[in-house]
Amino acid sequence: MKRFEIRLLFRILVTLATLAWFFSSVRPGSLLARLAGVRWWVAVPAFLVNAGWIFPSALRWRGIARLSGYGLTFMASLRYRVIGSFFNVFLPTGNGGDIVRGFLASRELGYPLGGILGTVLVDRIIGMMVSLGILIVAGFVLFSRALLPGNVLVSAAVLFLCASAAVLVLASKKFRKAVKPLLEKSPLRSFHGGARNAARVVDACWENPRGLGTAVLLSLANQLITIASGYLTSLAIPDFNAPFYVFLLVMPLSFIAVLLPSIGGYGVREAGFVLFFGWFGVPAEPVVVFGIIRMLFLWLFALIGGCVFISGGRIRMKDIIPPDMKWIQ
Repeated sequence: MKRFEIRLLFRILVTLATLAWFFSSVRPGSLLARLAGVRWWVAVPAFLVNAGWIFPSALRWRGIARLSGYGLTFMASLRYRVIGSFFNVFLPTGNGGDIVRGFLASRELGYPLGGILGTVLVDRIIGMMVSLGILIVAGFVLFSRALLPGNVLVSAAVLFLCASAAVLVLASKKFRKAVKPLLEKSPLRSFHGGARNAARVVDACWENPRGLGTAVLLSLANQLITIASGYLTSLAIPDFNAPFYVFLLVMPLSFIAVLLPSIGGYGVREAGFVLFFGWFGVPAEPVVVFGIIRMLFLWLFALIGGCVFISGGRIRMKDIIPPDMKWIQ
């Protein structure tokens, strides 16, 4: 069995196991009754607020691309972001939509693939670091009121420090100079060239602290929109009694949990909601409804991205799927 197939099988098993645990947390009859009691006149505004995450995200990626010398416009960034959300939800990968938007930007706009994927990587890392930062700050500030386990805060702090150390190492020209001979010995010239272009992106961003600061602020806006949307979603569910500060902890935690191996974050994200909200005394049944509604939000937004992709018509599906993923066509 090929390595790719083993990883895919592991992702499928994790997704199925976590989804099974998620739905086992509630009785079917009770779940249907709670879904029937959802206040959709509140859920709809929650979706509209949730959809607002796309704007600071598109601005952040455009800013990173421009720092790197790629003249990505806001509308192009917005389009590729929306399309990427479709592939993130429906590709059998963790974050396949990020790779797809990189391929699209490279093929349609003529930018080097390695460089564009470098901007996507920096974009993702900043988002993850901001999520960890919110979790750590909110956790320590609210520690006396929250029932968040101390080991979660310690783990988040350790992960933040490790990620920061990794960023510092990768941004170091001395480190890249040391590994350059290894890259040059690579039989794949395209890999060597792509790594060089990606390194230029890291250098350009590192040498522009103001631009990085703007990207961090946009990431913060993105996270706050998601947190506010989560809170509004909870107001649509009867008996979901959780104060706003809980969402300052749970929503960043759910974002980090999605980084675990799974298919599009399914199962891991929903089971995480049951676990994380449970720390604060929220019963499992309303949380399962919360997870289902959030899943519907993802599907609805992803379908919009699919319509945008189809309406473009310039790039076919087989043109953007990497060779080792051709089987999904």
